Amino acid sequence: MGIPSYPEDWATKFAEIDRRLAELAAAAASRVAFTGGTLPGDLTVNGLLTANGGLTAPDLAATDDLTVGDDLTVGGDATVGGGLGVTGTLTVGGTSLALFLNPPFGTTVKGGAQSIPNTTYTGVTGCTYTASANGYYGLTGTAWWDNNTTGRREAAFRIQGGGALYVCDSRHSSANTPLMTSLAALIPMTAGQTVELAVWHSAGAALNVLTGSRLEAIWRRPL
Repeated sequence: MGIPSYPEDWATKFAEIDRRLAELAAAAASRVAFTGGTLPGDLTVNGLLTANGGLTAPDLAATDDLTVGDDLTVGGDATVGGGLGVTGTLTVGGTSLALFLNPPFGTTVKGGAQSIPNTTYTGVTGCTYTASANGYYGLTGTAWWDNNTTGRREAAFRIQGGGALYVCDSRHSSANTPLMTSLAALIPMTAGQTVELAVWHSAGAALNVLTGSRLEAIWRRPL
C-alpha cells in the first residue's frame, strides 16, 4: 500500500500542527510552572520557573527568574540567572540563606574593673556571647590589665560550663603600665552555647582587668 496523499489544504494544516507542537516544546523547555512538592532529581530550566507551593530539589538551575510561593529547599547547588522570590524559607545545603545574608553577631564591652585571682582562669564578667544558630563563629577578644610588672598575662576563649580553652594569648609584663592581651579564632558552636573571654595571670596577688575589655562574635559558616 502506498503512502496516502492528502489534499493540499490538509498538508498545510498538518504543517501548521507540526509548527505549533515545536513551539510548545520550546516553551516547555524555557518555562516551568510547578504546583509544589519534591523532585526526585535535579531541576534545570532554561527560562522562568514558578512554583505555586513549596519546592524541594537536589540541585536547581534556572537561567531566568525563580518564584516560589512557599519554602524552597535545595540539597546541593542552586543557580538563578534572574530574580529570586521566595515567600517562605530558602534553604540551600541544609542551611537557611538568611544566615548568610544576615548572620548573627554580638559585641560586649566591659564597663568596670574586675579583680582576677592569681593563677586561676576566670571569665570576664559581661564579655560573653550566646550562639543563636549552629555554625562556626569568628571571635575576637581583648583584655586590658592594670599596672603591674610581675608575671604573665593570658586571655583565651572558653565555652562556659568548663569547656576547653581556645587560642591563648600569653604575654610577660615588663613595665608598670596597662597591658593588653588580644586574640582571634574561628570556633564551632551549637545554638544555645555560650562563649566567654577568660583571663589568667601570675602577678602573685589579685589583679584587675579594666574597663574596655571586650568580646565580639559573628556567625561565619555552617558546621
